[in-house]
Amino acid sequence: LTKAEDIISGVVSTVLFIIIIPFITFFILRDRQKIKNGLISIVPNRYFEMTINIIDKIEKQLSTYVRAWLLDAFILGLLSFIGLSIMGVNNAIIIGMVAGAGHLIPYAGPVVGGVPAILISIIQYGDFHMVLPIIVLFTVIYIIDSAFIQPYLFSKGAEMNPIVIIALILIGNQILGAFGALIAIPVATILKVSAKETINGFRNYKLGYY
Repeated sequence: LTKAEDIISGVVSTVLFIIIIPFITFFILRDRQKIKNGLISIVPNRYFEMTINIIDKIEKQLSTYVRAWLLDAFILGLLSFIGLSIMGVNNAIIIGMVAGAGHLIPYAGPVVGGVPAILISIIQYGDFHMVLPIIVLFTVIYIIDSAFIQPYLFSKGAEMNPIVIIALILIGNQILGAFGALIAIPVATILKVSAKETINGFRNYKLGYY
């Protein structure tokens, strides 16, 4: 019962993330300029130029990270499509697209792609002989993505070492679960850029004792 409760809780959390995150992303993108102007309006005039620079750098860095994130999801979907096509599973391209979209939520890609693939294979062949190969396929794809593809792409997008990327995802997951893994890199990126550009700003604009 405890395990069943954990599984149900995980499924519900994943579904909520899939529903909520697009809405949050949409409103942030839609009101991005308003949010930016609101932050700038509360900054004293002497820090105005430095603040503009920090916000622009953060925006640019996060945009690069999001592109890397989308590329990672595309690659996982493509690998799923290729693997399922070789195995002869019907609707491989659709399952690949679903797996790629699901991968935008940490740890959800293999489940979101694997479950439909298993169900379709059972209907297609009338037995369970493809279940284990499909599980192995998505497990291998997920391991390759988590160990090599994702850290490399995210390290390029966030300009951090791949080992740091892996550590951030693990720490975020340990603290806040899937949501923590999702926001760990963006939060670290914001903090890193803010700290770096604030120090540079005080030096360049002579706002402090640097």
